[in-house]
Amino acid sequence: GQKIAFLRSPTGSPTETPGLLADVYVIDEDGTNETRLFQNRPENETNPVLGWPVWSPDGNKIAFASHATDPNPTSSASAESTLSSNSPAAKMTGIYVIDVDTAGLCKLTSTGTSPTWSPDGNKIAFENAFAIYVINSDGSGQKELTNAVPTAVPELSPPVWAPDSERIAFAKKQTFT
Repeated sequence: GQKIAFLRSPTGSPTETPGLLADVYVIDEDGTNETRLFQNRPENETNPVLGWPVWSPDGNKIAFASHATDPNPTSSASAESTLSSNSPAAKMTGIYVIDVDTAGLCKLTSTGTSPTWSPDGNKIAFENAFAIYVINSDGSGQKELTNAVPTAVPELSPPVWAPDSERIAFAKKQTFT
């Protein structure tokens, strides 16, 4: 409750899409000590859109989702080489975690949206391809919790953890095709 995490698009960047070309910042609750933890770089020739930053329960890390469009899919740049620049780039869609103290970036998954920390901070649940997944906060142990029905296209709400970190709730609307 002492800091606020938020997204901010640079002056002059498109603002029609929330999270488009946005950077991740933190600021003290009184409006002082604004710090940019993550810079989205448009020179990477992608169209990155960031999801809202989500604090870990201990306040030391922030998770967010990134979706980047690669206009040149034949590019030889690898996700790993671009990850070291702390900027989403070609093929860098996924769930990321930032260490608030060091601004170190860790990629947990290559896909997914709506990351949600477990109350104990050990796991992150997220939505991916019409299913709910959970992964350890260090990126290990990814597991699908739901099965998408091949003949149906479900709409899922973001996952919500029970206070004991043992269960996850979500809403599912199913439309059959």
